[in-house]
Amino acid sequence: MSQLCVPRGGRALLGAWRLRLLQGPPGSVRSASCQPIRKVLVANRGEIAIRVFRACTELGLRTVAVYSEQDTGQMHRQKADEAYLVGRGLPPVQAYLHVPDIIRVARENGVDAIHPGYGFLSERADFAQACVDAGVRFVGPPPEVVRKMGDKVEARGIAIAAGGWGSGGGALGGGPSLGSQGRVGSSGHAVCGTVRGRHSGVIRRTATRGQCGATRCRMGSMGVRSIPQVFRSGEGMGIRLDGASAFQGALISPHYDSLLVKVIAHGPDQPSAAAKMSRALAEFRIRGVKTNIPFLQNVLAHPQFLGGAVDTQFIDENPELFHLRPSQNRAQKLLHYLGHVMVNGPSTPLPVKAKAALVEPVPPPVPMGATFDVAMRFLHECPWERLRELRRLVPNIPFQMLLRGANAVGYTNYPDNVIYRFCEVAAASGMDIFRIFDALNYLPNLLLGVEAVGRAGAVVEAALSYTGDVADPTRTKYSLDYYLGLARELVAAGTHILCIKDMAGLLTPAAARLLVGTLRERFPEVPIHVHTHDTAGAAIATLLAAANAGADVVDVAVDAMSGMTSQPSMGALVACARGTPLDTGIALERVFEYSEYWEGARGLYAAFDCTATMKSGNADVYENEIPGGQYTNLHFQAHAMGLGHKFKEVKKAYAEANKLLGDLIKVTPSSKVVGDLAQFMVQNGLSREEVEARADELSFPLSVVEFLQGYIGTPPGGFPEPFRSRVLKDLPRVEGRPGASLPPLDFQALSQELGARDGTPPSPEDLLSAALYPKVYAEFRDFTSNFGPVSCLGTRLFLEGPTIAEEFEVELERGKTLHIKALALGDLNAAGQREVFFELNGQLRSILVRDTQALKEMHVHPKADRSAKGQVGAPMPGEVVEVRVKEGEAVEKGAPLCVLSAMKMETVVTAPRGGTVSRLHVRPGMSLEGDDLIAEIE
Repeated sequence: MSQLCVPRGGRALLGAWRLRLLQGPPGSVRSASCQPIRKVLVANRGEIAIRVFRACTELGLRTVAVYSEQDTGQMHRQKADEAYLVGRGLPPVQAYLHVPDIIRVARENGVDAIHPGYGFLSERADFAQACVDAGVRFVGPPPEVVRKMGDKVEARGIAIAAGGWGSGGGALGGGPSLGSQGRVGSSGHAVCGTVRGRHSGVIRRTATRGQCGATRCRMGSMGVRSIPQVFRSGEGMGIRLDGASAFQGALISPHYDSLLVKVIAHGPDQPSAAAKMSRALAEFRIRGVKTNIPFLQNVLAHPQFLGGAVDTQFIDENPELFHLRPSQNRAQKLLHYLGHVMVNGPSTPLPVKAKAALVEPVPPPVPMGATFDVAMRFLHECPWERLRELRRLVPNIPFQMLLRGANAVGYTNYPDNVIYRFCEVAAASGMDIFRIFDALNYLPNLLLGVEAVGRAGAVVEAALSYTGDVADPTRTKYSLDYYLGLARELVAAGTHILCIKDMAGLLTPAAARLLVGTLRERFPEVPIHVHTHDTAGAAIATLLAAANAGADVVDVAVDAMSGMTSQPSMGALVACARGTPLDTGIALERVFEYSEYWEGARGLYAAFDCTATMKSGNADVYENEIPGGQYTNLHFQAHAMGLGHKFKEVKKAYAEANKLLGDLIKVTPSSKVVGDLAQFMVQNGLSREEVEARADELSFPLSVVEFLQGYIGTPPGGFPEPFRSRVLKDLPRVEGRPGASLPPLDFQALSQELGARDGTPPSPEDLLSAALYPKVYAEFRDFTSNFGPVSCLGTRLFLEGPTIAEEFEVELERGKTLHIKALALGDLNAAGQREVFFELNGQLRSILVRDTQALKEMHVHPKADRSAKGQVGAPMPGEVVEVRVKEGEAVEKGAPLCVLSAMKMETVVTAPRGGTVSRLHVRPGMSLEGDDLIAEIE
């Protein structure tokens, strides 16, 4: 039935004008100064706002909702593209009448127009004027018209003067509790009006398609003659739902039709009906089972379908219909993560059992870790997204990163084209300065990095990795001449900046004056950057000596994060330089404020803080030469291995291991080689002499063997002999630059492999992540596929999860905020799962989480690992009808393995590759869930 309602008095005239403006007048009527509307804020709530949002969505407009504190769980804030709180602390009604707050939200978020809905501010002329004053279009008449139309008496007079009936407000009879607006015709005529009770419409009669065109036109213009631009289609929402198994907790049986719900859409033509259907499907939220919604949306958007020219071959002739865009499902995935942490503990192992501090106010989540893989491995974040977001937030300050020469940001060697591609993409993503270093100062590795960064158009900062003591004439291996020679080569190669990279904090003030002063004298035009650590406590004196000798840049840490194995104190350096030629011009008060913030943030990471096991720095670093970053790692590792009481022996063994390996420059990854050998010696009770004597019979750590093979380059002075030969025996050796002999990586083949595995084409950044850390990247993709964007969670929630009854908000993106409350944790069920209950945006959600501790004592069918090429998983839930192979049987690609019965059809599961069936995990009659492991093929 076509709904064509006669507007009621002045309010209806306002409503008609608003709809006319939003829908857009014919081109001949539009003013030349009228700019298109792209983003609409609805200053209303509930179903009124939702109706406008739906109309805007169909028109292709972005929508913004406002909500009061009491409406946190209301549906209208979820239906909009963005939603913002207004009227904080005000009563419910007053919040939606708070004009300044609504205008503020509009201006801060780029809103083009404000639709008032009806009620609340819709008839307030001062609100319309406030919109005009703020430069935001008011979806309705000008403020003066609102003032006049808001008065029924004056509005009736305007309607009469314009030739309209002006008959609203007449009593229907029976007392003041029942009234009628509009004209009721005879029973043979169309009736269009509203019967009202207690000030709200309860019966609305509409025109039908059966009436003549003149009558319908007359009724459509009865109340709008004074505003001839008004028009609105009268078909209503046009959606009907016939439910089947569409309710929470429904069990979809594999033996019957899997219908959840039928959706019926009405419209005047095919495109209109398809648009309504697409909008309805997009609003469905079905979790726990896979649906055909993405496929239906592809069909509804296909030009051939919209044109009506389809036949029975339509699907076969259009395979792109099966290129499905997966739902983000971010909210549900985050609930899965929170439930997992509540049941099984942190996904990132905590080194010590220390609770995160409750900081008021809680600082925003702080990025943790300094290397590329940490973001994916422990934070479960994409490092490229972090870089782009930081670049967006900080557009005016240069960013610097560490590049391990030919190792990029990894711990192994890569083909040269990977290094060049990485530098190119990193620079394009927002990186400005690349500090290039090599663990052994191996010049060929350094020069590759210099050339790759230079080609990418970024700033080249080549580093001299420092060890030894240039001020001590008895230490000749890493002398002043050695560093000057290396600097000469790097300057000749085109470095823009020279860096002294002192990872162990061995650079004394005397050594700093000598080294920096000589470099300044030899290379007067090249900026010099000094980086050191404060393990021994003397780094401030070293930095001041370096600055006086000509250093241009020195690295410090904010006070709350400084000292011990970190960098020296920023506040201390600023204070020491104040009033001298080295005065930084930085106000100490600002440093203190900055430090106070980071002191609170540091408390959130108490479980990772070095003070959990270390209580001070130690000047014995001048003897053992352990780098600052590794010092804390060794300490944690020693405690984890039960060697905490033997850390003194570990440090002594580190110095002995360094001598065994030829006195190395100890920077990642060479420092790891020395550390692994040191712990190996302590665990096995071996002295340096015993290791040398038994070198040909001991099973050394892999990192030590690969170093001696030459996989990370050649150390200054060569490898230690005969120790190297006795360890390697007949193992192959690498001559020259390790990466030079590697064939170029086939990025196209890698892209196809990742696309086939993940279901979506990888981005250039994803390709590089997979090329540098294939296993870590695969685990990261699996994690995010299961748990969503955990980077949106606050630090404490990420590490420890919420407590029962805790309420919190998670901002997915600007304007999209989840309001979550943890309700309860269920008992263990027979499947080894616990049900975790949440309230999400005011609605109950429950998550089933496997209890990993309990599963150790139960048999649970394993899942197929998507990253393992030989593992075959069930494509859908179903029952195994027939198994067609045996263990040990050879199969070809495409050979049938088993038959599943599900949803009144049988599916043959085939081998994805040729090989031998090493293990078979199913038998006839077994019920499987999706992705359950069926077979392993080698």
